[in-house]
Amino acid sequence: MLEKKKTDNVLLIEKTIFSEKTIFSSAGENISLVDVDIRYSLNDVYVTIYLHSETLDLINLEKINKKLYPLLEKLPFLKDKLNLEVSSPGMFRKIKYFNEFYIFKNRDVRVSLEKGIIIEGKIKSYENSILEIVDKNNSIIRIKDEEIKNCHLNG
Repeated sequence: MLEKKKTDNVLLIEKTIFSEKTIFSSAGENISLVDVDIRYSLNDVYVTIYLHSETLDLINLEKINKKLYPLLEKLPFLKDKLNLEVSSPGMFRKIKYFNEFYIFKNRDVRVSLEKGIIIEGKIKSYENSILEIVDKNNSIIRIKDEEIKNCHLNG
């Protein structure tokens, strides 16, 4: 799997989010930042922040949005151009970063291998560039990073 590269602006947004420790306090525990997506138009910059937690709901996403907006609007490339959306990653998200295997531990995934083989199961662990999947027969399948063509959450 070729891991997506983060731009300088994405890294700046992540740094800003992590510098403010109270952002997620009203939304509960164990919220993970999954991804930041930036799209540019002629007059606006659309930023979508994807968060994951087992207890995250629309009310909490709205609260986080209201806390993040004034912080991100201070960034020079977003000033007077920011359109912010805070969202969950979705049930069938394509996994773009290896750290998502930690975030989505125990979640169902569909892994397509470079050899054309498809494996479905739950993420058991991810260590030393090895993804462990538990399939429907409770067998543990170990997959090296370089063998993965792509991976999606599977519902």
